[in-house]
Amino acid sequence: KFLTQEGKWIFIIRMKKNIFMGLGQKVLFFHFHHGPVLIPVCPGHFNGVCQIVSKLFDYVDADRAYFGEKDFQQIAVIRRMVADLGFRVQIVPCPVIREESGLARSSRNELLTPAERTLAAHIYRVMQESKALVPAHSVREVHAYVVNTLDAIEGLKVQYYSIVDGETLAEVDSWTAAPHIVGCITVFCGATPIRLIDHIRYI
Repeated sequence: KFLTQEGKWIFIIRMKKNIFMGLGQKVLFFHFHHGPVLIPVCPGHFNGVCQIVSKLFDYVDADRAYFGEKDFQQIAVIRRMVADLGFRVQIVPCPVIREESGLARSSRNELLTPAERTLAAHIYRVMQESKALVPAHSVREVHAYVVNTLDAIEGLKVQYYSIVDGETLAEVDSWTAAPHIVGCITVFCGATPIRLIDHIRYI
């Protein structure tokens, strides 16, 4: 446990029992309209996330649970799971911590060479540039700008870039389609290559 600057205690719990044994083939379905956008790329990924996190919440009656915003889709899925299953825990998003270059900090960055880290910094730079196109340019045009600009940089390849409703993760076709609109991206970087994720808020 440790004491925060606000004078609140935070407890780190180490469990002797493996609470994730016996998950079996339980499948959790949530009411996303056409998302999350990662599902066609990595089918089953978020079902696995929900199995693990729901099991944790079953065992730990927490008031708050903290998740990094870098994986924006994951937070949206967990929020919906919490609402659908009636958990009383508050999901608290933690802002992305970025390197000086703008690259979102991640353990995967350690797999990048110095040259590849420089390449990877273009991901956030290009998404930031795309914000200047909103709302004068359409969603389709902004999407094309991000994908085409990054794909033109040797050593980067966009796996997917989706501009979505920040709550439902449904892809949008106009800047008025939702009160909060977010761009979610995955890019392969370097020779290995290393898969990097990031996001940006448009509205």
